[in-house]
Amino acid sequence: MKPLVVVGLLAALCSGAAPAAKRETAGRDRREVIVPRQPEAGVIAAKTRRVLAVETSVGPVALWAAPTRAGGECWLLDIDSGAACSPAPAVADYVIRPWQSETNVGGRTLRLLSARVTPEVASVGIRFADGTTDDVRPTGGFFIRELRGDEEPQLVIARGEQGRELRRRPMPGPRSFRRELPFPTGDYRNVIALKGMTLAVAPGTNGTVCRLTVYRGSRSWGCGSGPNRLAPDELDVEVRNRLVVGSVGRAISRLETWYAGGGGSRVPIARQYVLFEVPRGRVPRVLVGFDAGGSLIARRRLD
Repeated sequence: MKPLVVVGLLAALCSGAAPAAKRETAGRDRREVIVPRQPEAGVIAAKTRRVLAVETSVGPVALWAAPTRAGGECWLLDIDSGAACSPAPAVADYVIRPWQSETNVGGRTLRLLSARVTPEVASVGIRFADGTTDDVRPTGGFFIRELRGDEEPQLVIARGEQGRELRRRPMPGPRSFRRELPFPTGDYRNVIALKGMTLAVAPGTNGTVCRLTVYRGSRSWGCGSGPNRLAPDELDVEVRNRLVVGSVGRAISRLETWYAGGGGSRVPIARQYVLFEVPRGRVPRVLVGFDAGGSLIARRRLD
């Protein structure tokens, strides 16, 4: 999905107490989006309606829908600038149609699981990769559920009024191919920002910490144990070309790199993370760490 383009409208769209004039304006805005993007669907724009609204970690999110001339429906999440359509009516073979989305909203990531369901569906069960489950009830033929933390839906089950299973669909989410590999579960925050380079960190799966490094326009990232899992005098630092990046144990208050032929440089430490550009023409040979009293407590050769 694309970045949020109507943030200012969300409060008015999703508040039941919004004035009628604001609701009418919002409805016109939604019609302008639904119709041009799907002209072949034959949408009846005058019947655009707000189906439901949910509270999320970034604020309220609404879902709008409009019928088509062939008896189908077009719908739109109010965090996206494009609509989806099913021009013909849904049939029993498609009791549930789930989709996932990730959207950046004000620097934060909003993950949603949404679905279109037929009238027979009274509730939807969701099974996640970690074995936990949840149930949601659709409204107006749709449901929206925010995915929080490390939640990864693997299966959705549509049920009738008496709990009878109507249809189940697997969810091979965008992260399933790398389920065994760590990946970020939250937003990145900068810990070091220097001229031409930045180091940011984010929480990762299974207690890992993910690092994002931006160096002269290039980006690289990876997830690992993080500084809190290091021994007090441990160095988890690598040198790639001219870039020194990583983390150090909590007992190390000063870090230096010593060069071939003599001399050295102090490597800045911020929240146990380090980022440093080796001067041109210098070849780092040794990393050394000192405690607060100036004693050398860590040493690692780089060749």
